[in-house]
Formats: sequence, C-alpha cells, structure tokens
Amino acid sequence: MRALIERSAEPGSPYAICKVFSDQPEAPGLALAAAMGVATQILDPREYPDRAAYDGALADAIAQALKMPLAERQQRWRALWAAIEHRSPAVWGRSFVATLMRATMMPNRPTLRVVGGFATMQSPVPPSSTRIELPPDLALPIDPRRLN
Repeated sequence: MRALIERSAEPGSPYAICKVFSDQPEAPGLALAAAMGVATQILDPREYPDRAAYDGALADAIAQALKMPLAERQQRWRALWAAIEHRSPAVWGRSFVATLMRATMMPNRPTLRVVGGFATMQSPVPPSSTRIELPPDLALPIDPRRLN
C-alpha cells in the first residue's frame, strides 16, 4: 500500500489514488492511507442485506470518490507529498546532483577513487588521503566534505 501511494504522488505518475476502501475497520492500509492524506472509507458487508446491495454501495462509493472536487484532490495530494517527499527518488536525485555540482565547483576539490570496494579520497590539502570501506550495495552519494 505504501509503495502504491508513494508512487501515485510522484510527478508524472500514471495513476492517482483518490480513496482507499476496506471492509475491515482495523486494516493497516486504512491507517497508513489516512496518515498519508488519502481519503478512506469503511464499507461493512454486514450492513447490507445481500452481496448485490454491498456491491452497489461499493460502486456508488467509488463513483463518488472519482467525483472528488479538484480542490480537495489537490489538498490531499499536497498532504501526501509532504508525508513522503523526504523519501522520494526525485528528491534524492536532486540532492545527489546538487552534491556533485558543489563538489565540482570546490577550489582544490578532492577526488574519489574506488578500487576493490574501498574509496580513497585524495585531497590537495592535508590530510593527503582518507580510506573508507564501502559496503557492496552502497547507493548513497559520498559528500567529500565529510571525508576530510
């Protein structure tokens, strides 16, 4: 559920989640969706005389969710984005590029050499190099300022 909701909030997402339905009031997905700003609704099948009535109520609820006013959808989208933006690949990418740009604009900038799972930071100012061990699945940028 979290992955679907987060992906729906990214710019250019091919879909939008306008509401999450459940027949279980304690469903973890409902609490997660509500915390992330997505509308939720509980439909208890025991409140309907038969399956056809329940299915009709669910269809009506979905139709109503699809008619949510634009202002409410935008408000919910902003709340959802605020809840997840710090984990967004787009935010990480911008941060990574900004770090690279700062590193390339530094006077006397250090260089990073990776050999056999080890990174060596070579700087024109003392200390001349710093050796750190990188985990094999490292996926985060290395900020040269943290190595000196």
